[in-house]
Amino acid sequence: MADFAGVCSKIDGMPPLWPRAPRWPFDKTLRSALVASLPVPAQMVEMLLGAHESQRQMDTCYRHLMYLLAQYQDPSPVTGQLVEHPPSRWVDILCTPSGWDGTPMIGFQFDAPISAPEFISEYQSRMKLADSYTLPDLPVPKTCDVCGTHCRSECLCGEVFCSRSCMRQVWGRHREICETVHENGQFAAMLTQMEMKGVLTGAEMAAAMGGESSATPRPTSAQAGKRGKGKHTQSARPSESQGMGSDSGADGGLRECSSCRARLPQEEFSAKQWKVGARRRCKPCVEHNY
Repeated sequence: MADFAGVCSKIDGMPPLWPRAPRWPFDKTLRSALVASLPVPAQMVEMLLGAHESQRQMDTCYRHLMYLLAQYQDPSPVTGQLVEHPPSRWVDILCTPSGWDGTPMIGFQFDAPISAPEFISEYQSRMKLADSYTLPDLPVPKTCDVCGTHCRSECLCGEVFCSRSCMRQVWGRHREICETVHENGQFAAMLTQMEMKGVLTGAEMAAAMGGESSATPRPTSAQAGKRGKGKHTQSARPSESQGMGSDSGADGGLRECSSCRARLPQEEFSAKQWKVGARRRCKPCVEHNY
């Protein structure tokens, strides 16, 4: 597995800034597929993911709860008073949608109407995650930890930044926290990167990595001509471009990486990856030993 320096950009020395939070901690199907693609026993991965996954779920659910609470913290423009409901009703409004178990608040104070801030004040000592939580179709709004701009992007450690520029402003103090989170959750970081590689475009992936691109540019005709008479470029070798079964043809020549399962152009794989029986790993996975 790659150490912290290995996942940081070679351009600015900072880790990926993903355009959104990963979905695998809440999507069991996606999670299982990603874990199964790792070259290590699934049982070991599950064991090591436990603490990180629990913290990720708690952070996400708490942010969702606070977002819902904010809608009831100001007095009603009609009555000039805070909206009040019985605790059992606040459970339906605040706890259930955000993934919290509101059972301890059922029947609290004989279910007399209270305001949302009062409800949360009493609930904080009884907080417990529900057995399941479904991410909303529209992500819960987040704000950049530096400038306060609304955004969806976050660092690999989960801290929210709207841009690498804002991340750079606090990198001196943030680095230690980020590195600690990565060291304690390297498999989680790998799953997130694999998920993102499967859904982001090349340009989006490059932007997330600080401007780096994992693609190897094709040689120009002039460069190819300098290789000498009788020599072929990698893409022209019959042994590499033929006989690949389902990996070639209708999909425009895309190949599937055996580690991250991303389907990429052939030039993103090294020549030795195409030997018979070899694991076909893309260059980023080879570089980071995924």
